[in-house]
Amino acid sequence: MSFNMRKSLLILCLLAFASCSAPLFITKRNIELYPIEENGKIGFIDQKGKVRIDPKYLPCDYDDILTECSSDFNGNSYAVVKEQGGYTIIDWKGNKTIDYYFDELIEEFDGTYSAGMDGKYGLIDHSGNVLVPFIFDSQYFINDNEFFPGKIDAKAVIFYAEDSIIYMPYDYISPFFEGFACVKNNYKEGMINSSLELVIDTIYQELGFLSSGLINAKIENQWCFLNTQGQIVFNSTFEEASDFNDGIAVVKKEKYGAIDTLGNQIIPFEYEYLSYEGEANNGDKIFQYSDKENYFSYGARSGLINQSRDTLLKADFYELYYFWDIVEAGKYDEGVGVINLKNGKTIIPFNFDEIQYYQDALSVLYFSDEDGKEFYGYLKKRNKIIWSNNVDLMKKLLIDKTSEPN
Repeated sequence: MSFNMRKSLLILCLLAFASCSAPLFITKRNIELYPIEENGKIGFIDQKGKVRIDPKYLPCDYDDILTECSSDFNGNSYAVVKEQGGYTIIDWKGNKTIDYYFDELIEEFDGTYSAGMDGKYGLIDHSGNVLVPFIFDSQYFINDNEFFPGKIDAKAVIFYAEDSIIYMPYDYISPFFEGFACVKNNYKEGMINSSLELVIDTIYQELGFLSSGLINAKIENQWCFLNTQGQIVFNSTFEEASDFNDGIAVVKKEKYGAIDTLGNQIIPFEYEYLSYEGEANNGDKIFQYSDKENYFSYGARSGLINQSRDTLLKADFYELYYFWDIVEAGKYDEGVGVINLKNGKTIIPFNFDEIQYYQDALSVLYFSDEDGKEFYGYLKKRNKIIWSNNVDLMKKLLIDKTSEPN
């Protein structure tokens, strides 16, 4: 599998709420389809490894445009693919649902598609019916079934579903979420409501994501929290502050800690870096901690703790992706593997370049030979290989030098 295809699947996994627990959607006939690449062409197999759509499509080019070929079929049984003429949509049998091509095409979360043609962008359904006309400068808008922020001829607008256009006095308008959208003027940010009223003045260096009725805001290089009326809460500022998630925000005062929506400290400010990862199946709150603030830098080591600050994983890993008691992790001088956090056992050994592990679907494993040639394969439960473009090497990596977490 090419690097671009690997990157695409990772992006789509992250878009699926960063959980990776159920990335593939069941179609009307209960068939889940997975992309394969053979001789430079893309096709699709089912969970048993049977080829359902012959490899005949072109790999997507993700470096130049936003279009992402589908890594699976959605609930309506459609997927984005690339042909010689451009991007189009197919059903689960491989039949095209539209007779023409787009320069760019990306599926939105509600099953519609942002599409680009001749330098303009609009919104379509899987049959190519135009839901929003091709009038926008870019595809940076999302269908929320009411109105669509965007730019027309470099001017910020709100487009209503009844085809009315309102020009807005801002440089940029974000998609609406829970009735609010961020706006930007002269590099400063504020927020409007669904009545298009300015509820937070455009005086902030940066606004985060609205959650629990609060939004993190940066002003004069300090972070604070605002309510939807633009009032500062907590009467406290921070060097860094995340959005709220499950009622928890990670903040920094010299070092990192965490607070709740009332401003109460729930994790003391003792960590070089901290991030909230989500809830365990038992409701426990899980945090990643690192020995360097730039936890992506080489040499940084990360581990996991819970809200009681019990160590779940020691800081021995260069990357961690936690989701519901399963951890994808990377070890220096070894590779990427998967750990069951409940029993501490290694599910997949640390021999791979990249893994997208799914509990209820096929996992995707990427690996390389000694010459650096890249391969990939699909894995079922109990490490049963369903398909790979190098089965022998994949088998070897699954059983060779199995390691346990400390």
